[in-house]
Amino acid sequence: MEPHLFIIRKQKRDSPDKVTLMLAYYILDGSIYQAPQLCNVFAARVQKLLPLLHQNWRRLDMIPPAPLPPPFPDGFIPPKTTEVEKDPENQQEVEPQPPVVDPIIDQGPAKRTKF
Repeated sequence: MEPHLFIIRKQKRDSPDKVTLMLAYYILDGSIYQAPQLCNVFAARVQKLLPLLHQNWRRLDMIPPAPLPPPFPDGFIPPKTTEVEKDPENQQEVEPQPPVVDPIIDQGPAKRTKF
């Protein structure tokens, strides 16, 4: 069975090793077509998308702003920072805290059964 699709490239040879592609043609079931350039394909798709994006933009403008967070309850006192944390000179006196290990993620090496 013969192939139904052939691709022909028109190209310019700049040197023995360098070739510049100029156009591409394809033959499908005996009909010859010029293949579109990639930039033209992208431009056509963007032109089709612009009206849809414009409609979505209008919808986003219709969304009301997010409500303000609720106020803190009466008597709430924010946690205070200690003097050691405020003073950069005393930063060396603070003992480094051990890293927090997530028990789900860090379970150690995998255990395999031996046969």
